Amino acid sequence: MRIEGTAALLQALIAVHPAKRVDAPQFQPGAAPPPPAGQSAVSPPVQSVQMLVALAAAGPEPDRRAEIARQAEQGVNALETLHRALIAGTVGPQKLRELREWTRRRDRSPDTALSTLLDEIELRILVELAKLERRG
Repeated sequence: MRIEGTAALLQALIAVHPAKRVDAPQFQPGAAPPPPAGQSAVSPPVQSVQMLVALAAAGPEPDRRAEIARQAEQGVNALETLHRALIAGTVGPQKLRELREWTRRRDRSPDTALSTLLDEIELRILVELAKLERRG
């Protein structure tokens, strides 16, 4: 479940309950305390709702990076398929359309190192397409 637009919610929570924010127990990493006698070992309770809101407000960056990585993998796989087809001498128009389609639908966001990788893959695909179009 993705929660979006929580920055305003976080500000509203902080504005309404400023004293609770200061008095809230701080998160301390480490081992969980042993359970009281007669209770089973369960995960420790959440220390504050603000911590959960802050985590939710962090944004979809991991999802975005995963999508960019998936696109990079698809581009490299398309180049490998083209390489095998060139060796076998069976480069058809369908393979060329797939490569052109990848360059059209790839993520154009310039804010991550993975986007730089996508730029390099796209450049390689465009070079291969240009070489094939020049031949034929």
